[in-house]
Amino acid sequence: SRKREIMSEQFDLLVKQVDELAEAELVSANQRFAGFASAHEADAVTQEELEEAIYATNQTGARVQRLWEKTKRNATMVEKGIEVQKVCECAENAAAEMIQLAAMAKKWRTSGVAAYPTEIKAAATEQYCSQDDTDTSKQLHLSGSKTYEKPVLEEMPNAESEKILRG
Repeated sequence: SRKREIMSEQFDLLVKQVDELAEAELVSANQRFAGFASAHEADAVTQEELEEAIYATNQTGARVQRLWEKTKRNATMVEKGIEVQKVCECAENAAAEMIQLAAMAKKWRTSGVAAYPTEIKAAATEQYCSQDDTDTSKQLHLSGSKTYEKPVLEEMPNAESEKILRG
């Protein structure tokens, strides 16, 4: 339907804007810190950013739950309004943490510690961001009862990455 198409276009635009924010965050991070010295360092920094993003997402979930509790008990408009503001702040913080995570993932590519040729970008995105992946070992359990997919990060062996880069 046309409505679904418009929503998809809007989402695609939002993803593009997030990508631009991640690129800007990468530039800022590169001005303050050198490239990763090893895949181990890159992984440690990326894991730290993931932990911060999960924490911020959990905080957002807790605020949404508090808003629901206040709604169920017919809290005043002011009480709900305060909670809505806190949900917005937490969600924006979680989004910022995810942008920092994306920036550090991009830094892997520019630090020379992992191959990521343009030719495999679409395949990697499809393989690791697929909503069809139901392996529960790859799921994060956040606040509330919802389960969210955790991206799986695999390091490509150097010999294999060299073949792809050479074509």
